[in-house]
Amino acid sequence: MSCAVCGSKGLGSFPGETTIHHPGLRDVKEPPVYVSHELVVCLACGAARFVVSGAEFHRLTNVTPPNETRQRIGFRFP
Repeated sequence: MSCAVCGSKGLGSFPGETTIHHPGLRDVKEPPVYVSHELVVCLACGAARFVVSGAEFHRLTNVTPPNETRQRIGFRFP
């Protein structure tokens, strides 16, 4: 596997924890989602990737529809 940003093959895998807050005022009362997962970090450019799955993913998708979230925060997905 190589980095999606710079193409480097120098990737490191690290345990990590992330807190995800729902964007926008509409979801301001929703509690944050705490996720423990494996982070894959490019050791050349610093780009990082992780996958949210299981109960955490279910909590995120039940509050804000995925397409709406992607548009609000400006990410482009394939």
